[in-house]
Amino acid sequence: MSEDQLPSEAEREMLSLVYGSDKISKADIVRRSSFSQTHVYLLLDALVERGYLEFGRGAIRGKGKPSPNVAINSNSLASIGLSFTSDTVKLALLNLSGECLLDTELVVPSNEPHEVLKSFKERIDTIRRDYPERRLIGMGVAMQGFRTGEPDVFRTPQALAAWRSLPIRSFFAHEFDCTVIAENNATSAAIAEQLIGAGHNARCLAYLSFNFGFGAGFLWNDKAVFGGHGNAGEITHMFLPEEIHHRPALGELQKRLGERGIELDGLQDLAKRFDPTWPGVEEWIQEITPSMKLTIRAIKAIIDPTAIFFGGEAPDALRRMLIDAADISDLAYETPDPQLLPSGIVGDSAHMGAALLPIHQLLLGG
Repeated sequence: MSEDQLPSEAEREMLSLVYGSDKISKADIVRRSSFSQTHVYLLLDALVERGYLEFGRGAIRGKGKPSPNVAINSNSLASIGLSFTSDTVKLALLNLSGECLLDTELVVPSNEPHEVLKSFKERIDTIRRDYPERRLIGMGVAMQGFRTGEPDVFRTPQALAAWRSLPIRSFFAHEFDCTVIAENNATSAAIAEQLIGAGHNARCLAYLSFNFGFGAGFLWNDKAVFGGHGNAGEITHMFLPEEIHHRPALGELQKRLGERGIELDGLQDLAKRFDPTWPGVEEWIQEITPSMKLTIRAIKAIIDPTAIFFGGEAPDALRRMLIDAADISDLAYETPDPQLLPSGIVGDSAHMGAALLPIHQLLLGG
């Protein structure tokens, strides 16, 4: 979709009022917006014409004609996302309501960019054949790592080292004619948690992403927190070099399990086979408990979220063990503690978050 077809700032205000509302009338939008009734009606008509919204029959309230309901149009547009882990490339296709149309993997090594691009182009061709009625509003890419300069260049883990020098937006936009947004995987997952996960009622939340490394994403008043250098949530940087191996990174757990004879073929294998009774699991939980408690105390003190979600590639049973290890209620702070909750999305949700990036930023102004 070309830039001139994307919503204007005024249109994004309309979409933000409608998004997440099961039923909202044109009259309700007028009352909540900063524009006149005439201007609101013109904006809504334009969004309906371009496929973002649709009108429905409204309920009768008192005398006169019922004000039509306004809803997100789930049938005409879509957004696509890719996410990268140490051993997988995941793809999601979502409609504008955040409902999943396609959740799959590209059968290519995640550390070979040109093979990923080739496979992605083939999958896009298939999607266009399978969903001819859908126009793509944009593409999101969720990458592990942190930024050292340009906003779409990441210092990735060694397992994704081939991506370190690549400007992600231009790499994909050169072959894919629409807006491309690149973001850290944990921030992408935090957006997914709020829009389609368990974070609907948490306007201020944190998301802990347990992957080969360890990171976080934050939302404040429904807006993603990026930081001045784009590295908000790089909580691994809290730890000194001698502490780094004792943080709750799944690469470290995999190493500990290997030392005890449990060989795993990557983190996908860990997620599929995980057994809390494996030798080494309880010892690792005890080892990382101080860093978990430090993480929660730091997030509480700086961001003060109402909820912290535990997700990433950690299987559900491990997420719950990590929540127990992170509990700081015994410290009896006078200020309210955040709720510690498992992610409401099964598995790593970064690819869902990647597909939500264009919706969150281009449509909702997030």
